Amino acid sequence: MSDQLAWRKYGRPDLAYRSWRWQPHHCNLTRWNATAMLEKLRGKRLMFVGDSLNRGQWISMVCLLQSVLSPTKNPEYNATVEFYWVPLLVESNSDDPVNHRLSSRIIRPDSIAKHGSYWKHADILVFNSYLWWRGELKIKLLSKGEPCEESEGLDAMNEALRTWADGVDSNVDARKTRVFFVTMSPIHLWSQDNAN
Repeated sequence: MSDQLAWRKYGRPDLAYRSWRWQPHHCNLTRWNATAMLEKLRGKRLMFVGDSLNRGQWISMVCLLQSVLSPTKNPEYNATVEFYWVPLLVESNSDDPVNHRLSSRIIRPDSIAKHGSYWKHADILVFNSYLWWRGELKIKLLSKGEPCEESEGLDAMNEALRTWADGVDSNVDARKTRVFFVTMSPIHLWSQDNAN
């Protein structure tokens, strides 16, 4: 678990948060069942691909799944749940999972080849990308190894998503793999952003 999520490690004394349940108004969601999830994932590979939003989903799922597993049970299920960091979905200078906060963003809007090979044989793919395209930074578009133009974030996102969608269509077997895309999320960098 990354340090930013290791509450207990940094002094949180209680464990009550482990039993929190999100409860929307006028809706009764059933409690998530880790054993049932493992049954559905039996013999499958689930991969979250994207930025910190999907990393958070992956960490939550893995922690919950581990709560019902013993070292001897996982081979029974033969399931994997993975995360692959690629916040802009196409090749970029933000692809390093540790050193990705840079003063400028450079993308190759026409290429997912570097990343696509990692998710090609997954049974379930959950992609996300959004906040990385927002903000005041212009995004430099790289063509044939040279920066050729700057673009507004959402315009660059549009180009990158076309490349991503074409890459998924041509490289992922729709008969075998289910593909999901998660879009907008609230900003989650500062506590005041989530006051309510």
